[in-house]
Amino acid sequence: MHARHLSFASLAFVLAAACGDKGSSGASTSSATATTTAASTSNAAAASATPAPEKTAEAAAGAEPGSVASLREKATGVMDALKKGDAKAAADFCLGKHRDGLEKYIAETIEKKDQSRSKAYQKWDGKLGEMRVDGDNARVAFGEDGTHVDYLSFRKKNGAWSLDDIPVAQKGQWEKWGKVVTE
Repeated sequence: MHARHLSFASLAFVLAAACGDKGSSGASTSSATATTTAASTSNAAAASATPAPEKTAEAAAGAEPGSVASLREKATGVMDALKKGDAKAAADFCLGKHRDGLEKYIAETIEKKDQSRSKAYQKWDGKLGEMRVDGDNARVAFGEDGTHVDYLSFRKKNGAWSLDDIPVAQKGQWEKWGKVVTE
């Protein structure tokens, strides 16, 4: 039982690091350990047996984490979820500590069916547009109306792409940002 506790505590620490909590103090780790102590053994076993969704998707498809192929796969996964109206599934591609806030934001945009962003999710035809990268940041277009580009914003966290935002840019700004990438 002690080994399971250590395994779950290690998992909690790794998950906290993967969520982008670089500024966490030791108190945060202690809090995770205290929470772990309170967790039941069955929950600990289930949690340690469940791989992170982003790793599973990349491993199944054979994409190297942080690669252009991985970026494309994640963007497609986000867009599939948005098209279905599934805010939770879309937000699961966010590895950062703002994941819950992003899920709430996505849910609000999905609910506003008459808004341009929600309409862009529904109009998505299954094809991603141009992908642009600038350092550890990436943008993937999924729609445009002639003057504006709807896109997904990603940021590399611990070597893997993490959904960061779903903004809109004027076409001129879009074309000036980063470098176009292909597989």
